[in-house]
Amino acid sequence: MKQRLAALVGAVCLGAATLLAVPAFALDRPDLVPTGLTSFLITNRFCGGTSTLEFSILTANIGGQDWTRPQVPGGSAFRMPQIYEYTTYNWQQVGTNENGGGIFDWVEIDRRRKNTICTIDSQVGFSCIVEHGGTHTCSSFPRQGISRGWADSYYRGLTGQYSCLFDNTGYFLMEAELDPDYTLAEDGILPDESIDATHDNNFVDLYFSWDGTNFPDGFQYTGTVLYFDPAAVCPG
Repeated sequence: MKQRLAALVGAVCLGAATLLAVPAFALDRPDLVPTGLTSFLITNRFCGGTSTLEFSILTANIGGQDWTRPQVPGGSAFRMPQIYEYTTYNWQQVGTNENGGGIFDWVEIDRRRKNTICTIDSQVGFSCIVEHGGTHTCSSFPRQGISRGWADSYYRGLTGQYSCLFDNTGYFLMEAELDPDYTLAEDGILPDESIDATHDNNFVDLYFSWDGTNFPDGFQYTGTVLYFDPAAVCPG
C-alpha cells in the first residue's frame, strides 16, 4: 500500500472533496477504472453482527475502444472471476516512542474479494467519449464488457459489496483494487479489445471515520482518492 501511494503523480484538492491522482490513460486500448465509492451505509448484517460498511462502486471504460470481457481458452468461462479486492485499514497505535507518545499507522483489519457477476453497460460514465448506445448485458454471453464511455455498477446490496469494520472505531481507509489478479494485463494472447491498458489507475481509496454509534450520525466521509483525472477524459 505505501509503495503504491508513494508512486502517485500528484493530488489535486484536499479535504472532503475528491482527491485526484493522475497517471496517463490509454488512447487506443480499453482502460478500465473505478470512478468512486458511493451510497454508504453501516449495518450489522455481516461480519459476525459487528459494524459493516456497505457501498456501491462504478467501473468505467475511459480508453480508446470498447472493452470485451475475455474468455478462458475453450470459451467455457470468462477471465477475471473476481472483479475487486477490498482492503480496509484502521488508524491505530502500533507502539510508543522514546518520549512516551504513541506511534500510529494504518493497520489492516479486513480483506475480501468481490466475485464478478457480469460486466455490462449499466449507465453512461463519460458522455463526451460515448460512441453508441449500451450493447453489453448480462445476457449477452459470450460478449460481456463495458463500452467506451460507459460504466458498470456494482451497487450496494449485491453479494460481497461490503467491508468489515468489526468493533474498531476512529479513522479508516478502504482501498478497492480492480482486477486484483491482473487477468486483463497484456500477455501475448489477449486481443487488444480485451486488454486493460494499465493497472496503475485500477484503484480507488476511501477515507472516513466511524464512532461505533449509529448511522448516519456516527459516520463521517473524509475523502476519496482516484487514480485518474476525470477532467483529462473530458477536457472540454
